[in-house]
Amino acid sequence: MPKDSLDTRSDSEIVREILNTRPGEFRALFQRYYPMVCNIVWNFFRDEELTPDLCQEVFFRVFKGLPSLKDPSKFKAWLAQIARNVCINFSALNKQKEYREVSIVDDEEWTSHREGWPEIKHHSVEELLSELSAKDRLIVYLKYVEELSYLEISLITEDSEVIIRKRASRAMQFLRGKLG
Repeated sequence: MPKDSLDTRSDSEIVREILNTRPGEFRALFQRYYPMVCNIVWNFFRDEELTPDLCQEVFFRVFKGLPSLKDPSKFKAWLAQIARNVCINFSALNKQKEYREVSIVDDEEWTSHREGWPEIKHHSVEELLSELSAKDRLIVYLKYVEELSYLEISLITEDSEVIIRKRASRAMQFLRGKLG
């Protein structure tokens, strides 16, 4: 779980503090998860001007809806689902029905999260990921970079856990095949 190096509190602890009359503590969650939300938004639109605006909308909805969060330990998955829903709603309002081809993570960040994987020699991670569908890239990003469980990813994408497992497995098999 990504944590601000200065803040070792769990998401649950921070959420409880926010709900117990310390709304200023929301800043810690914002700082911790802004990059993840930006990646999710960027995955839908690849628009440098739109991304910060939609990220702001996501965090506004999260702050407003925080009292309805039933299980604070599931904050990260709940936040990702809100980000996805904001993108889908915006897309529907603007009649942009398909995901655009996107980049979800830079080579350095991805490489730092793939301990034990074979060395990539002739391909950049970006090139390899660009060959996956946008949905498969999102699943790979959430699973291997954000380290969410298949169940959490299924809640975010609104696909069954079995489908998420199969898509992740096929995507990783494809990537391994490309590595030779």
